[in-house]
Amino acid sequence: MPKEKVNLNAGHRERMRQRYIKSGLDGFQPHEILELLLFYTMPRCDTNKIAHELINRFHTLAGVMNADIKELKSIKGVGEHTALFLNLLPEVFKAYQISKNTEKLKFENRKSLRSYLMSIYTGAVEEQAYVICFGSDGGVICIEPIGSGTSTRANFDIRSVVEVALRNRSDRIALVHNHPDGNSMPSREDAFATDCLIKALKPLDIQLFDHYVVGRSVTSMRECGYITD
Repeated sequence: MPKEKVNLNAGHRERMRQRYIKSGLDGFQPHEILELLLFYTMPRCDTNKIAHELINRFHTLAGVMNADIKELKSIKGVGEHTALFLNLLPEVFKAYQISKNTEKLKFENRKSLRSYLMSIYTGAVEEQAYVICFGSDGGVICIEPIGSGTSTRANFDIRSVVEVALRNRSDRIALVHNHPDGNSMPSREDAFATDCLIKALKPLDIQLFDHYVVGRSVTSMRECGYITD
């Protein structure tokens, strides 16, 4: 009767897990964080070597997780399952940030809102647009995605914005999108889209409270004079 194959990495994996349980990721090197993650998609192989190869190829954790699935699969040992898992992590983090403590945000607290908006675009490599719906007390009801595009332009339509506002019964909303190049100054296209949206919302008694552009900082188009009502 053949002997069962022994997993020689089992002791190392358990030590890594216990290290995380005790101290979190404090002291972990980028390749060690990857190695720990890969335990859950590669149950028996040496993930240390693969983690090193990923970092060598894509340079940083962000580089690995933002890499295309096809590029990830070019690393020996990385299959479809693992590539999809790594590619999914930034999206999961973004969804987590969007849902975390939104009920505590108030549109009057501009500093907290701006900090929150910066966090949801962590790792974004293309333009993405969201609608923020506010309740009558000024608290955030929800933040919903309405479109994404290329590295230079987000695609969304006014109908999508209106649908989100009506579905959430919100009469005060904000629009937010990012500029991946880091420049948070509104473009002519941003100004035009804002003007069109204000006109579309007015007959429905929905106020566009603001349109935020996120780059290395957050710019309020209201504060810049684009929204004057």
